[in-house]
Amino acid sequence: MKRLSIKILLLVSVLALLTTTLFAEENDKDKIVTDIMLQSLQMWHYNPNPIDEHLSQRIFRLYLKNLDPNKQFLLKSDVKHLKNYENQLDKQLKNESYDFYNMSKIILQQRITETSLIVQETLAKPFDFSVKESFETDPEKRDFPDGPQGLREYWRLNLKYQTLLTYLEIINTSKSQSNTQKADEEINLNQPFHPEIERQAREKVAQNFKR
Repeated sequence: MKRLSIKILLLVSVLALLTTTLFAEENDKDKIVTDIMLQSLQMWHYNPNPIDEHLSQRIFRLYLKNLDPNKQFLLKSDVKHLKNYENQLDKQLKNESYDFYNMSKIILQQRITETSLIVQETLAKPFDFSVKESFETDPEKRDFPDGPQGLREYWRLNLKYQTLLTYLEIINTSKSQSNTQKADEEINLNQPFHPEIERQAREKVAQNFKR
């Protein structure tokens, strides 16, 4: 039982590690491993859990939340598919199986690849800011996208929102740096909307996604 308890601890640590290090730089991984192991050891010491479906469900929720915390990659259908394993992680642990992790990694990597193309295509064209739209930034207040079109729409609104913030940032910076009337005339800061600054904003947002 003690050996199995240690394996449970390691599974929780590994699941958190895998989702955390998916986008981490190589030189950050040692620190992440250490931090997660310390947190997991502390959690396990003060709050041991029986190895059953209840623990499996808790691990699943933790893993899913770390896998796509902002609900910006996975589709509803992906989550539904992953939920087939919600009550099986304890059994997979006992059998030393990593089917769930391997499948979730493949799904996520596929969605990230698709999202990368969506971002490129979306930022290649100007946004229409004359249309009133809203974007919910809190992932707790929205669900995963319904399908490919829902994912594309989510990213269109997300990128439009980020472009608008960047546009306003450029405007404010330019105003603070404009010490002469000539500078103001060159960039036309008093116009209701400036297409050239919108283009600069989109390019800046695009650069952020290339980092």
